[in-house]
Amino acid sequence: MILERASPLGVRVLDNLTKLIGHVPHVAPQAWLHIIFPPLTMEAVSGLEQTLGNIPQDYREFLLSFGNGLSVFSDNLSLYGLQVIARSGDDMWQPFPLDTPNFYERPPDAHEEAFFIGGYGQDGSLLFVEKGRVFRCKRDSATSLKEWPSFSEMLVAEVRRLFMLFDDHGRLKNPSAITTPPS
Repeated sequence: MILERASPLGVRVLDNLTKLIGHVPHVAPQAWLHIIFPPLTMEAVSGLEQTLGNIPQDYREFLLSFGNGLSVFSDNLSLYGLQVIARSGDDMWQPFPLDTPNFYERPPDAHEEAFFIGGYGQDGSLLFVEKGRVFRCKRDSATSLKEWPSFSEMLVAEVRRLFMLFDDHGRLKNPSAITTPPS
């Protein structure tokens, strides 16, 4: 897996099974290149669905089998999950919450069936799933800036694309590089 290539920079698995890969102290003393939150239980996903409505099947499978969200390449790409408020210790490591873009900061022109799953740190653009396809949009408009045919194709393509922008020390090869995908 591409994310594991940062393992020489360090790996830490927290008590709650969150996996930190690639310590990057040049970003901040406790910064990590990749953060993968542990998968959710079926009960947790069912609870999320009671709050958010139906979660698209591909993303639901991701939450159950891979992780409760993630942050890769120093938060350049984040996939959101179930956030449990914690104020101390390792429990402070939490994914961005799925309810924020789906309720509180939802673009006003988003279709009802659009389900927001993540976003990009550089420009704050969002990712959403609609009818099995994944779209990138601005924070304030659901007009598509980029489209992928499926969640898995988006994730693989974006991790590969971002991997090419970073060196072996977790630094952008070109500090002024645009890290969001081209429209």
